[in-house]
Amino acid sequence: MQQLKKDYPMLLVILCLVVIYEPRITLNRGLVITDDVFASDLMNDRYPVRVELERALKLNQLPLWTPLIYTGFPLQANPESGITYPVNIILFKIFSPARALNLSILLKFLLAALFMFYYLRALGIDRPSSLFASIAFSWCGFFVGHLKHLNMHDAGIWVPLILLLIEKYHADRKAYWLCLVSAVLGLQILGGHPQISYYTVLFIAVYFLWRELPGKTGWKQKLVTAGHLIAVVAVGVGAGMVQLLPGLELVGLSERGGGVSYQFANQYPYYLPDLLTFVYPYINGDPGRASYSVPGIFWEDYGYVGLLPLFFAFWAIIATIRHDRRTRFFAAALGLSGILMLGDQAFLFKILFYTIPGMNFFRFSTRFILFVDLALAVLAAIGLAHCLKKRARWAYALVIILTIADLHIMQRRQNPVVDRGKWEEIPATARILQQDTSLFRVFSIGSIESHKTAYARARGWEGDLTPYIYQREVLQPSSNMLYGISSADGYINLVPSHLIRMWGSEKQRGVIQQTARLASDGQSLLVTDAFFNLLQAFNVKYLVSIWPINHHELKLLGVNLGVFLYQYEKSRPRVFLVPEAIHLEDGAAEAMLAQGRIDLSRFVVISEPVPGHGAIDRAAADVGTVNVTSYGPDRIELEIMASRDAWLVLSDSYYPGWDVLVDGDEARIFRANLCVRALPVAEGTHSVVFRYEPRTFKTGFVITLCSFLIIALGACLAGRKRRTRANGH
Repeated sequence: MQQLKKDYPMLLVILCLVVIYEPRITLNRGLVITDDVFASDLMNDRYPVRVELERALKLNQLPLWTPLIYTGFPLQANPESGITYPVNIILFKIFSPARALNLSILLKFLLAALFMFYYLRALGIDRPSSLFASIAFSWCGFFVGHLKHLNMHDAGIWVPLILLLIEKYHADRKAYWLCLVSAVLGLQILGGHPQISYYTVLFIAVYFLWRELPGKTGWKQKLVTAGHLIAVVAVGVGAGMVQLLPGLELVGLSERGGGVSYQFANQYPYYLPDLLTFVYPYINGDPGRASYSVPGIFWEDYGYVGLLPLFFAFWAIIATIRHDRRTRFFAAALGLSGILMLGDQAFLFKILFYTIPGMNFFRFSTRFILFVDLALAVLAAIGLAHCLKKRARWAYALVIILTIADLHIMQRRQNPVVDRGKWEEIPATARILQQDTSLFRVFSIGSIESHKTAYARARGWEGDLTPYIYQREVLQPSSNMLYGISSADGYINLVPSHLIRMWGSEKQRGVIQQTARLASDGQSLLVTDAFFNLLQAFNVKYLVSIWPINHHELKLLGVNLGVFLYQYEKSRPRVFLVPEAIHLEDGAAEAMLAQGRIDLSRFVVISEPVPGHGAIDRAAADVGTVNVTSYGPDRIELEIMASRDAWLVLSDSYYPGWDVLVDGDEARIFRANLCVRALPVAEGTHSVVFRYEPRTFKTGFVITLCSFLIIALGACLAGRKRRTRANGH
């Protein structure tokens, strides 16, 4: 307790820095809207998903599935959603979405600083030096630059705590510290960034062996140590299985199934001129002022920790590396992480990419900057403690104050904050669409271009942010989720390939993009009959476009801030019947749908042969009706009256985990029209129920629960064994 009292001044400084970082966040008067030039990962993805989480938690549920994007999407399966991360569940259960988001941001910086402070104290570093380095780490370039990637923050902050627990185990050999390592590793995995968790496992494996192997003389002892490490990691991974299993299923259906190519992994390499940003962040320009000149991605290449921390880190290497084992380890970690950070600019990343299992599932080798910044912070603490160990307190205070000022000036510019009241005003386009209570979808055209325009008009994000407020009228996916409006499109990192084939992505044109083009003057959008054929089949009733569309089947509802809102009056219901099915391989289906050669109001395209459904009755017209009696995220109930054998088409995404009951009996769901669901139904009246009950989530939940029970049991047994030994003496 006496030691803790001595920590109070340091902890108070950390708390004050978090609170004053951005008063509008602390007081819940602002929201971070950091841009990605073509979209905001925060406001077009992470935040809308967490709003969905808040809505589901009000009903004491988890949003495993959402019908609001991509004609339906397995929301929880995407790790970046953070649906099963306990911190998100607690915050978004208790608070409003804006307050929960702001508190989660403050909590990230607070925990990163606290965990680093106590880790450094466990290394035997004095309090002022530990405070100095914890400030540098918590406000380092990796965390500040990736603030918009909430899940990356959520994963990264736990690394120093894991190192702290390993130090505790090394100091007193109490096995329950290893149990806690597994628990924290599981918590990190639930945070939702598999790449950071994967790199963390590699890092802590090396760290654990560095700590434990010296002094182990026999092979038996070394094998036991390695066994402890494997067990700790295995149980920790098991604790995160409720997120990992659904995520692996989603990965397997995406473009990353089976891994990615080396070219894709290095699509955005580290650019060597950005090494200078470790000395001065804006030496190559400032994205906040639209002046960044290097072809890399600024926030992916950014790792600034402050000038003084950088100086003292290298001081530690020069002055203490010969006699300080800690310095040698973290100097090696700095060098190794720095080389891996460079990706294709250095040889090592390529070797590991092809030799270490799992490395080929990730892009952005620049994520190793987390461990570069971690190593710099630890070395900075060692260097400051060595340099000022006999100096007065004012010297420590001066160094800390200068570092705080440096980081406040440099890092606070990274993330724009907009007035919360203005941002939470519902856009005019959304208000109009909310008046329609039927089942429909909207499709936004030109959303990426509108974001680029907003970025150009705002000249980055350090000036007037009004263009970003106006840009919301486009209802850029997945921001439509904020208003409870369903979109045919979406914006999420991991998406099944069959959805990308239809709706495209920022890297790939889908079928829908092939059915429309800009006029030669660039002032209007030209659409084909195939375009409307797709709108019909996918329940798209409204179009939002930054370009005017002159077509007799579209009714102009309004023009708001240069955004055109149209109603497509021939939109079909979300569920309908068609007379016949056509089997086509995906490539042929894409070509024919893009050319409008299949009337989707009469035929459904099935991705595999269907016995007994090869003939096409071209005389068939009306084949019956469908009544939607209940439509929820994970359960849809229908009443069908078919006047002949037909195909039921549900224009919701095809995905594992969905099953269907026809009159109480299980039936088979076919992937149709590239990406939706269909099944044959016989003539007559039927009751049809679609249910989403993903086995991966259920199995993952059981494994996670069992893993945490093993951790709790192991900790209890370790504690009892320790007490028994103590009493025996």
